[in-house]
Amino acid sequence: MLLARLTQGTTLLVCVPFLLSSCSHARKGKNQPSPLVAEVIGEPALSDEKIAELKKIADSPNARLEEKNSEESDSILPPLDPSIAWKKGDFEPRSIHPGDVFFEQSGAILHKASSIEDTLANEEWQTVLASYGKEEKRLVPLTLSQEEIVEITTQTEGRIALPTRSVALDFRTLRQEIDPKKLESYFREISVSQSPSEAGANREVLSDSLAEVKSRMEQGEEFFVITSVTSSESLRATYPGAPVGRRDAELILNMLSTLYPHLDQLAAKQENGAIVVTRDPKIFWEFEASPLVLENGQIKIRNPDPGPLFSQRSYRNR
Repeated sequence: MLLARLTQGTTLLVCVPFLLSSCSHARKGKNQPSPLVAEVIGEPALSDEKIAELKKIADSPNARLEEKNSEESDSILPPLDPSIAWKKGDFEPRSIHPGDVFFEQSGAILHKASSIEDTLANEEWQTVLASYGKEEKRLVPLTLSQEEIVEITTQTEGRIALPTRSVALDFRTLRQEIDPKKLESYFREISVSQSPSEAGANREVLSDSLAEVKSRMEQGEEFFVITSVTSSESLRATYPGAPVGRRDAELILNMLSTLYPHLDQLAAKQENGAIVVTRDPKIFWEFEASPLVLENGQIKIRNPDPGPLFSQRSYRNR
């Protein structure tokens, strides 16, 4: 059952792990760390002495927390954020753009090995996008009925406080995409381009990162490249026929985090009769990615499996 009704021909995937069997991953329990994060920033195995020391601290009176009222509803707990460990040079793990090359992924966070947008100045990036890709803007009106929200509440066993009435969501999306063949052509151009200009210096950094990707691929590592991204700067949520208050910001955030578990660190505030939701740097609804392969010493983009690959999906086990 798709818990959304869209108009104006707009297509938006809604991933609800509690209800949709087609989602790539079931939602993790609140105390289960992401294995991807643990693999990157996990500590070595603890010794018996260290375990005993930690147990002593945990058992001390100062470390004990008051027991929580079992009748209280839980908010969505934020997932572990690997972006600090994954930040390298100019590469921003929390931003997603066509041309980003990555080898690990957690939700809407990428462990990048190369990035056109992160490396080039904004005007250079816009030139590349205009020459090799395209942009499309859309207005998306989406409504979740009270009945649908009640069903989510039932599926989550009432553990999460959600709105009790219908919620109207309005946002504008920006879809940026680059055709895989054109992206291959740009990668080849960057690899052979030489220029002493300031723009050339940025291109040299990009060329070096792509050369490193190629070298790592020759050693057997797997990489993927983003070919399209759909994002929004913000989202407005209202109750049709009823006002919203500051308390509703938490309820609406809980609902969005349940519907879109790959969206972390959402923020909300009451503004002009609506709850305005944002995410730093953007709300990334979905992206498409394809595997990279080497053919005759050149980086090529292989067609993915049928259907787009979205940010909820992990590429580690492909």
